[in-house]
Amino acid sequence: MKFKRTSYLTRLAALGVAAATLMVPLGQVPAAFAKNDNETKKDGNALVSKMLDSSLKANSEIKSIEDLRHVNPTLAKAFENYSKKDQFNKNSNAQVTVVVTLKNYRSQLTDADEKANIHEQNVLINRVKSKYNMTVRRQVGYLMSAFEATLPEKHVQDLKREPGVVSVAKERLYHPMENYARDLQGVQTVFKKHHLDGTGMLVSIIDTGIDPNHQDMKLDASAKKNIRLKPTGKGNTTDKVPAGFNYADENTNFTDANGEQHGMHVAGIVAANGDENGAPASENHRVDGIAPNAQLLAMKVFSNVPGSHGARDVDIVAAIEDSVKLGADVINMSLGSDNGFGGTSSATSVALKKAREAGVLPVISAGNSGLNFSESGGIDDSLGKWDDATLGSPSSYPSAFSVAS
Repeated sequence: MKFKRTSYLTRLAALGVAAATLMVPLGQVPAAFAKNDNETKKDGNALVSKMLDSSLKANSEIKSIEDLRHVNPTLAKAFENYSKKDQFNKNSNAQVTVVVTLKNYRSQLTDADEKANIHEQNVLINRVKSKYNMTVRRQVGYLMSAFEATLPEKHVQDLKREPGVVSVAKERLYHPMENYARDLQGVQTVFKKHHLDGTGMLVSIIDTGIDPNHQDMKLDASAKKNIRLKPTGKGNTTDKVPAGFNYADENTNFTDANGEQHGMHVAGIVAANGDENGAPASENHRVDGIAPNAQLLAMKVFSNVPGSHGARDVDIVAAIEDSVKLGADVINMSLGSDNGFGGTSSATSVALKKAREAGVLPVISAGNSGLNFSESGGIDDSLGKWDDATLGSPSSYPSAFSVAS
């Protein structure tokens, strides 16, 4: 599964407690539409029948898809199409990228447990990679036990049946979405009144990257005395941006080399510090974020390679894991993907749940991409699944603090 960058809508990310009085998390995906791998193995018509029963029970006159066709042809077609879909072609040699989730036998959030989980993965990988002609690009084992694999589509069902495998799902991809800067009236005034400027806070920005050399990416002298994390020295780190990584390209260049600069835009909303001695940002064509003295983690999940599209599910999980390890107070994710039915990877959901249990607040934009997130505006999303709402993933996950305008 890949994700898109969505509208930022996260000025309150660095001060989530204050935001809690203004916004509430949006509910999780309806149970009828959020199926795990075992459930998706059931007969499609039975699943459609169950969804029809759940969705239409209030209308006693509609008993079948045929009845529904006379009332709502579009909805009827969606149910019919879904019942016919088989996510993996058992006869296809086409390469498909999936997220393989394993039973997490060790979940104490320690380095030793992470290594043990990775070891368990390696045992499985070494045993099956030749049999299924499978390659593995990334493994995660701190908040969950999962890895990304690419293999011929015809082998996926056999991989699902391997001992220790909980699920195998087509990897979801996330994509950037349009962002429109809007002023949240009065928030900065309230924060300044109560002497809150982000000092001593660490906010993880999981996005397209941050430029630590930007003139507004700095801390005041007073804030430097209370930093949460010293610069790691891996990449172009500073007091303001003490750590970061490029998960998409597997290197320490976490600056966005592309034109949109979405991650930099989000970073500025959260923690830009444009004030200079005797020259406030507002009077000097500069920018102050909502928490100008917060430190930022530059967790880059979108590639700098021209023509690359989307952020991979497992890369985002790795960024979430490292954010927790580094002690982030808040994780900001201004990104999203088509929601739709179950059947695509939801590793990010598990990681966000574990992160929240570890005391980190995930603040995620709800999405703003139209009727039902379908790229064509139709009834199916880009993965061929009927989409159930305008609310995108991962903001639809229960552990997400979803923010919408």
